[in-house]
Amino acid sequence: MHLLKHMKTTIKITEKDISDGDPGSCDTCPIALALRREVDPKTEVMSDTILIKNEHDGTTTSIAISDDIADWILDFDTKADLIATPPFSMIIDWDQGDCRIGLINFTHWLGISI
Repeated sequence: MHLLKHMKTTIKITEKDISDGDPGSCDTCPIALALRREVDPKTEVMSDTILIKNEHDGTTTSIAISDDIADWILDFDTKADLIATPPFSMIIDWDQGDCRIGLINFTHWLGISI
């Protein structure tokens, strides 16, 4: 995780993350599953913050969640029909300590090839 500081990281939330994710869980929601796979296994996703615990030095990095991601989390936690939501990417800006939605992959979700 040390190498990720001072840069931006794109995290892909895949169809598998979304279908395997558990609504209402800070440990196994789709975003947590993607972060565990791509950044660090000790990750918790709250409604307004992501906590990433570094196993090597014991530090915890807190990342503020943008309104668009907070809205997505709330919808996923409260609406069962969002299991069919398209995969998307999330951009973490380590310098700013925040994240936002990057690209929503509607073409993949709709089965369209470009």
